[in-house]
Amino acid sequence: LAVIEAGSRERAKLYGWTDKGTWSGEVWRSALQFKSFTATLMMRHGSRMMGQEGAWSKAAYGVPLFVMMSLLGGAVVQLRELAVGNDPQDMTQGSFWTNAVLAGGAMGVYGDVLKAGSTPDGRGITDLIGGPILGDVKQITAIANKGVRQGMGDDKANAGNEAIKFAKSHTPFANLWYTKAATDHMIFNQLQEIANPGYLRRKESRDKQKYDRTAWWSPDEAMPERAPDWEKAVGE
Repeated sequence: LAVIEAGSRERAKLYGWTDKGTWSGEVWRSALQFKSFTATLMMRHGSRMMGQEGAWSKAAYGVPLFVMMSLLGGAVVQLRELAVGNDPQDMTQGSFWTNAVLAGGAMGVYGDVLKAGSTPDGRGITDLIGGPILGDVKQITAIANKGVRQGMGDDKANAGNEAIKFAKSHTPFANLWYTKAATDHMIFNQLQEIANPGYLRRKESRDKQKYDRTAWWSPDEAMPERAPDWEKAVGE
């Protein structure tokens, strides 16, 4: 219960009605590929909480679990920001704690649904439902669509930029937390700037305006010019 991993019972409930090697079975497995943790969490701890006698006993089990996971989710949010070169988020803002609850996994698959489309990484509800295979199809379609529009003279369409994003998401080790900042700033950000001049500055300005994000390691810099602003984490 402390280290969540899907067992035979959870796998039977998630995949038991499908067959491996069939179209329906493989599409369903793709859709659930990265959702076994949240599903197992809800099956195990949810059933254990509901098995307690009385409302107070249920709350005594569920509330500390929710609070603990949310606090750890807050740590995840801050570490994730630092890993991509952003300053810590302001922990005095309600939006930070909303993100902490969603990142901690305390709401299970419901949190995944709420988070889809609300993050600046471009993922929406279709990516959540479709899984990685349909996500790849969506990216390839976007590349082809923007390529056609670019060929017809649309200055706002840039197929090269989309192709770099696709290559980045499929490059081994590029998105690990301890390599992401280096590979982004030294390789992929530079490629995106070549393919779409001014893209990085526009993205940095948009993140500042929409998400109040500031960068201690600017996207267009190969090396950082300053340390993270820790005072921002406490609203100063």
